[in-house]
Amino acid sequence: MRRSSEETVEILIDAAAVGEKDDCHGVKENVMFGQMASMGTGAFDAALDIDTSKAATMDHRLLPVQSMMAAQMEV
Repeated sequence: MRRSSEETVEILIDAAAVGEKDDCHGVKENVMFGQMASMGTGAFDAALDIDTSKAATMDHRLLPVQSMMAAQMEV
């Protein structure tokens, strides 16, 4: 974005008058419009598959009990 640290309102009005387009790829542009910049933590979206997560996690409170039961079965 041109001169983003200068007269912001005037620049936006001038750009809108001539149909100028800015894809807002920089940090300054995104901060000016209150958007997340597409870099760093804003560079990707994360999605969590709940079913896969449930299958992959275990209840760690049960580990001592399971260990004791396994040890008793070996004897």
